[in-house]
Amino acid sequence: MKKLSLAVATALSALSIQANAAPVQWAGNGHYYEFISAGTSFDGALAAAAASSFNGQQGYLATVTSADEQAFIYGSVTTAATWFSGSDRETEGTWKWLAGPEAGTVFWQTGVTLTYANWSGGEPNDAGNEDVLWGNWNGSAWNDINSAQLGYVIEYGGLANGGVPEPATWALMIAGFGMAGAAMRRRGRKPALA
Repeated sequence: MKKLSLAVATALSALSIQANAAPVQWAGNGHYYEFISAGTSFDGALAAAAASSFNGQQGYLATVTSADEQAFIYGSVTTAATWFSGSDRETEGTWKWLAGPEAGTVFWQTGVTLTYANWSGGEPNDAGNEDVLWGNWNGSAWNDINSAQLGYVIEYGGLANGGVPEPATWALMIAGFGMAGAAMRRRGRKPALA
């Protein structure tokens, strides 16, 4: 009986975690944010976020461009250590965003914050050639790292293409094309002579 109770409690706990994991909207920019707790590499998080969509918007590994956005993520989405899309892989000491509408934007360069950065004291320190960004380390600050298995934050919104249509949208589009094709075929037929 104890095993059954433990199994039920575990299942309910998992359901409540999933219910709380739904994307949350930040009024500051209208974007949605979703924390994925499954540990993965930085590159795995970058790819998985890019392959996701929500409400017809394509996802991307989150960019954090202001103290208010950082506070929202830390206060409403997750307090766990998490990947963000910053990296200095291309040029050591030049940190830029690799995803989203900010992709390619340099936010920190050799000790100078160009837009917004939230490094913990003494970071980024490039200890062991660390080239990727993880957040919520030592509270809500950032750190550079080489490799780890962390959760990640997906951001939805701000992409010019409007994102990827949801599966239901695809189904409606396919049905519409089918009906249009059928109507065109009917119009093209001539009545049969008796």
